[in-house]
Amino acid sequence: MIRFKGLISIAILVAFFPAHRSSVPIPMATGAGLVHTRQGPFEPTEFLVNTAWTGIIRGEFTMVFVGETGDEVKIVHVGAVRIYAQNYADTQIGRTRYLGQVLTSHKSPLTIEDKRGDILNLKDSSGRKYRFDLRTLKLTEVQKL
Repeated sequence: MIRFKGLISIAILVAFFPAHRSSVPIPMATGAGLVHTRQGPFEPTEFLVNTAWTGIIRGEFTMVFVGETGDEVKIVHVGAVRIYAQNYADTQIGRTRYLGQVLTSHKSPLTIEDKRGDILNLKDSSGRKYRFDLRTLKLTEVQKL
């Protein structure tokens, strides 16, 4: 089940995305906001989504998946963010680019709390807070005072 919060005008059918890292076709969305889903364009054994955000960044439709990832051999899961983007030319050939993955050093899944400007405010299950900059794709742990 996918629930939308924000100005999403179409459902993103992430359950039907192939698990290819460099070229994942997606439908072009016309809105932005938080997407409460447990699915993404990858296998759940590779990455488990808690929340996602979609919107326009640097002129491209961008999808940010937040949750946890793990090594299938070691089964060590850590908080993670995965980023995909699609520009107008990409939509013409049905392609989405995998921009990368950012990991925390903690064995605790991440969730999006909110978005303020170009920053996604994240929290892990242990209560640690992070900021993910949508323009620079940098994840920073917020230090407690």
